[in-house]
This record gives sequence, structure tokens and C-alpha cells, in this order.
Amino acid sequence: MTVTFNKHNKINVQKALEGSESYKNLNAEEWHQFVQHYNYDDGIGPMQWMIEQKIIDKGTVLCLYWHLQPDYYQTQETRNPNNPEFKLIMDIEEKYTTGFYEREQFSFNPADQFNTDHTIPPFIPGEMLEKTLGIPFDPINLSLAYLRTPNGKESNTIQKKIDEAIKIIQITNPDFTPVDCDQTIQEIANTVEYWKDKDQGKMKIKTLYYLFDDCVQQKHGWNWMVWDWETGSSIGVSHPSRKWSSIGDNIILHTNNGLKPTSFIVDFFNDLADLEGNFKDKPNPYFGIGLLMITNL
Repeated sequence: MTVTFNKHNKINVQKALEGSESYKNLNAEEWHQFVQHYNYDDGIGPMQWMIEQKIIDKGTVLCLYWHLQPDYYQTQETRNPNNPEFKLIMDIEEKYTTGFYEREQFSFNPADQFNTDHTIPPFIPGEMLEKTLGIPFDPINLSLAYLRTPNGKESNTIQKKIDEAIKIIQITNPDFTPVDCDQTIQEIANTVEYWKDKDQGKMKIKTLYYLFDDCVQQKHGWNWMVWDWETGSSIGVSHPSRKWSSIGDNIILHTNNGLKPTSFIVDFFNDLADLEGNFKDKPNPYFGIGLLMITNL
């Protein structure tokens, strides 16, 4: 048997990951992929809701459990009942080992994706180490887009949005003019910081990403591009090698929502100067937040 997962399902998961649609409306197959693609630095809110749903598959819950790093939080030194992640782990264990989840459609084996060969803390129940029954449903490529150069109308839209972004900054800094890219990036960060927790009315703070990407294009030599999706399109910039794409709107949203400090905007811009050199021997902190690696071109 195989799992049916079509383009419509991919779009649903992608929208849930982006936050444009609710993860609560996904089906069992989509939840399983959501758990495997979710950026856990974005918070555990979706997972706290998900584990309370009796219809969630055991394989999905077990996958979620190991993504929360129980082998770290369940040591004698790190067990902390006041830690939200630890509490979530304990809630999962209690429900999982007492038969709360009855559906077992997806096979998940912790040993296949996580290092369970090292010493496992004695607090982790043995049942959480066992493979679930069902069909293997590993992470799949959710990308449904291709990259192209903006047409004339889209180029006009880009310039219009850049002008709107400048006006947003000028609300708090009337003298601002985008002359120097480094100064402009700092002003973007300052503006995001200013509007945190304030009523933004009809102002769309996300528009600042057009000005951010314009600076990336000017200083780092990236190119304006359009992602064409089956349900629409999005504008951004890509590395000359077409290996990387900036997700500037995500950076603005993550910092405006407080998920990342506003200094993240400046750090990201500076690190784009030499992505491979800066992260040759260490993890890249921008994957999925401000940076997309293009693997299907």
C-alpha cells in the first residue's frame, strides 16, 4: 500500500507552514508532513493543539515527539517541569503510552531518523523507541514552483512596493532616503522594532521585504525573480547561481512577531554576502526563515 498525497495536499501543507492557512484544517496525511517540515524554532503552539486530537496518527505523534528532542530534555540535568517543551514531551508520553491515539496508519521508526544508539535517558518510556505499524511516509518535497525573471508588469509592481516600503520607514523617520544599503537595512530593522506590539492599522509591515530584497540585489548581486506556483506567484531575489532564494517576507514577519530579534534582519543581510563561506562548517540559521535552498531547478 502507498499513501496518496497529491499537489492539493502539498499546497495545503505549504500554506499551513507559511501561516496563511490554519494547520487545524489539515487531514491526517497532511499533518504527518506538517510535523516533518515544521520549523520548531517557530514555537510549539501547533504541537500543543495537535497532541490533544485523538484522530492524530500514532506515527505522526511519535515523529513529533522525537523532533522535540526528548533525549535532551529527559536527562537528569535538563528535566524541568516549568519548561514548555518538557511539559509537552511529558504530555505526549502520557497519552501515547495509555492508548489515547488509536489510529496507526503511518510507520515511523525513531532509529531511522534520530540517533537512538547512544545512551537513552532512563526516563524515556521504551514504547517511545519502538517503530509504529503502517506505511512509511517520509518527508516529501513540497515545492511546486519554478523560477523565472519578472515581466514588465511585475517589475512595475516591485518598484511600487519599494516606494511603499520607503514611506513606511518615513512614518517614524521622515528624513529617510535609501542611499546606502547598510543604512537602509538598519532602518528596516528599526522600523520593525518600532511597530512591534503596536496597532499597525492598514499598514502592511511585510512590504518592507521589497526594500530588503532591493538592497540584496544592489549590494550582493542577487537577481529579482518570480516563483510561479500552481495557485499564484511570489516575488523575491535569488542568488546568481540560482541555488538560493531569499524569503524576505518571512524575515520581516518573524521579527515583527517577536519570534526572532530584529537584529536577525541585519545579520541575515550581512551573511548573504558569502553564504557558503559563512556556514561551511556550521548550521545555517536562516533555512526556512529567510532562506530557501533551490533543489528542483
